Amino acid sequence: MQTKLVDKELQKVILIMIFGYILPALLIFLGLVPFSWRFYLLILATIAIFAIARLYRVSPIELGLTAQNLGKSLKAITPLTLVCALLMFLYYSIQGPRIDNSAYTWTFYLFFVLVSSPIQEFLYRGFLFSIFSRAKLGTWIQILLSSFL
Repeated sequence: MQTKLVDKELQKVILIMIFGYILPALLIFLGLVPFSWRFYLLILATIAIFAIARLYRVSPIELGLTAQNLGKSLKAITPLTLVCALLMFLYYSIQGPRIDNSAYTWTFYLFFVLVSSPIQEFLYRGFLFSIFSRAKLGTWIQILLSSFL
């Protein structure tokens, strides 16, 4: 009985990976969905994954959303982030940008940092590792699959 449950979970994981992660990118790559529609398709896929997470009743703890080590984590990552930002600022001030990003307004960057990045963390770490664990996949398989996706 336990094996059947694991097999069913694995089937669900495979379907979620194909339809939620691989298919949207493949449709854009193959030109079946115009490149100009990429944000709409990816937003639709994100909404679908959020809905699946709700159906799965994925807890905030499973997603890694806890306040338990938040302070320590922020203290650990903030200095390195600030140093990297300073180095990038100095480099681009002296060297100039490698590509012209003038077509993008500051709101795009704000959206990217405040919305897109957290959503990517949810999609490619929290949710994936949650469903991988439920399907009883080994740690290395989880890491390889999430890297592939």
